[in-house]
Amino acid sequence: MLRRALVLLAILLSVASARADTLVPPKQVSAPTVPYPEGATGDADVIVELVVGVDGAVESVKVVDGEEPFAAAARVAAMDFRFEPATRDGKPIKSTIRAKISFHAPAPVPVPVPVPVPVPGKPPPPKPPPPTEIVVEGDRKEPGQVSIGGGEVKILPGAFGDPFRMIEALPGVTPLISGLPFFYVRGSPPGNTGYLIDGVKVPMLFHLGAGPSVLAPGLIDRVDFHPGGYPARFGRFTGGIVAGETIGPATRARGEWNVRLFDASAMLEAPLGPRTEGLVAGRFGYPGLMLSLISPEIGLQYWDYQTRVTHRLTERDRLSVFVFGAFDRLTQTRIGDDGEKETRTLFDTQFHRGDVRWDRLLKNGTLRVATTLMFDQSGVGEGDSRGDRFAVRMFGWGSRAELNQRIDDVLYLRAGADLWLEYYRLAARESGSDGREQAEIFPTRADILAGTRADLVIKPTDRVEIIPGVRLDFYSQGTTTVPAVDPRLATRLKIAKKAFLVTTLGVTHQTPSFVVPVPGLRLATLGKGLQEAFQMAQGVEFELPFKSRLTTTVFHNGFRNLSDGLAVCLDEQFDNTPECDSLDVRLPGRSYGLEVLLKRDLTERIGGWLAYTLSRSERYFRGKTLLSTFDRTHVLSLAMSANLGNGWRFGGRFSYLTGRPATQTVMVTFPGPAGFRTEEVPIGQQRLPDFHRLDLRLEKRWNWEARTVAVVLEWFNVYLKKEAVDWRCSRRGFTAGCVPEEIGPVTIPSIGVEGAF
Repeated sequence: MLRRALVLLAILLSVASARADTLVPPKQVSAPTVPYPEGATGDADVIVELVVGVDGAVESVKVVDGEEPFAAAARVAAMDFRFEPATRDGKPIKSTIRAKISFHAPAPVPVPVPVPVPVPGKPPPPKPPPPTEIVVEGDRKEPGQVSIGGGEVKILPGAFGDPFRMIEALPGVTPLISGLPFFYVRGSPPGNTGYLIDGVKVPMLFHLGAGPSVLAPGLIDRVDFHPGGYPARFGRFTGGIVAGETIGPATRARGEWNVRLFDASAMLEAPLGPRTEGLVAGRFGYPGLMLSLISPEIGLQYWDYQTRVTHRLTERDRLSVFVFGAFDRLTQTRIGDDGEKETRTLFDTQFHRGDVRWDRLLKNGTLRVATTLMFDQSGVGEGDSRGDRFAVRMFGWGSRAELNQRIDDVLYLRAGADLWLEYYRLAARESGSDGREQAEIFPTRADILAGTRADLVIKPTDRVEIIPGVRLDFYSQGTTTVPAVDPRLATRLKIAKKAFLVTTLGVTHQTPSFVVPVPGLRLATLGKGLQEAFQMAQGVEFELPFKSRLTTTVFHNGFRNLSDGLAVCLDEQFDNTPECDSLDVRLPGRSYGLEVLLKRDLTERIGGWLAYTLSRSERYFRGKTLLSTFDRTHVLSLAMSANLGNGWRFGGRFSYLTGRPATQTVMVTFPGPAGFRTEEVPIGQQRLPDFHRLDLRLEKRWNWEARTVAVVLEWFNVYLKKEAVDWRCSRRGFTAGCVPEEIGPVTIPSIGVEGAF
């Protein structure tokens, strides 16, 4: 459901030597979309000062008055305003105006009122009448959705200014290992979480290790996180959805840059003509310099790039080309047989996307038609004469159409259809029998994904919102084709003045998946059927004093045919079973729990949040009900940030995770007919010790008009806490003793300098 925002323009021209009868103020010719900020409540006004150029484009925007997050939303939207330029004696001139952007929910009926134009040198009227009102559509968050945007993405400790790394600090998210960007979402494994950028699926959202995301932070307008029960436009995943939306094109030059101990990045956007804007961004990582202090033989490097060109065909039509990609390589240096140092590739991966889209502004909605080219590749080993290289590759093409149309004041239709063709093959295989086995596991094939979907937002009153929807998808792999029908239902009911009841229900399907997302790697086991999840959640949202919001949610997910070998095959008592010999281990199961999110925007003078998950994740294996290997009963994230004044800001984040269950084993020697034999015998399953860590961030920022420079000190895992990943057991006599086997500490200190204009 869309919120409305009223954009109220009051023209206050200031020209030193012109008469009122020869001066014509600028006239707005287009009404852009102004998203209602996530987490905001009630009404708000933001006053912005616009410099309108001789071509009618907005050259700069300055917030004169207004609070976050409304100020950030107004500043971004105002850059897309289009005007007929002001004129003096019929000639276009540059002008400065002020605009009042008012956010309302629900939207009031706009009433046009004449605008007085004060003449320079004469005092303005003591009480000017209200400015002209222009209706602007704004996006509302979906039931059950958490959105991250505005200035919050840059100041959360431990996220290094990356909007996507904030996902770890949200309810319902359980990391495999603290700091690594692979998560269970409401009990669903990492390979089942969907990552999308502007509707384009991304196979790898983060660089290797604890690296940043593969897109420039300045390019991302907001990140929407759906832990379950998401709208019909999201499909083909049985876990959560992480959907990033890029910021609209700017009509003036702007840029960002950042230099840190482990990488450097920059982004530049500028007009290429009166109707065309271009953007280029990139990052180069050199974390090997820090890794050398811990493991001198291990090397890691990464890079990514983004480029975008947008052209306004008409005031209602926009054509965009968006190309982005990333590359990672993990290497090892060792002494060869000849005594010389040699560096060999352990693992490398890359992906590239090219998306061409046409956006049409309809009378009461929007239409998008887009096509995408894709290339993915991942490999292990070095491609040399020894033939120890293994690599998989994917070429793909896809096309999609999306329609959002308001039918009347009560009904809003959202529909779409898409088609994806993906060709997989081995790019390199090891020689010998293993190579033949690899060709059988990863055969050359063409996969086809096609589907259509629709949902209807029904809002008969401002207290009731109902969203029924359905997806119809077809999955084809070789001679196997499997259809799937995914019904969805979400409701949002106002049960008190500042309390809302939120319900989400949904069925989702997904093709067989690898344990973690790897570019180019999709299992060729559709013949075993689709993965299936039944997602249910019931939540209550409260708007609290001091601009705070509390959300409590209970959820239950049921799984059938889930690709989740991590859930049992890492356990010592099952790793040698026949089922675990397969890459595609299928399991039924369930997860259920309670999520709590108490949040006050970090952009406030003192802001913070508390995110807590109490959950249990079970799998059914060999006739038994077992805890998932990565079941963590308690997951807590407590963050705060304080504006100390004079450009200083300080923040911290505390994270706590219950230890995962792991089986303790001991080697036992048994006598036998042929002599003694030694076996590994399970002696019981116990939870590993709990883990907790502290992240800190300190920033000093200087501002000069539209320019800013900051020095940022950040430290992930300040007190160098190690994390237990398994048990190490030994036997002395008749007694077996086990101690935790720890890794780390995984710690990342950072000193960086960043700037923007």
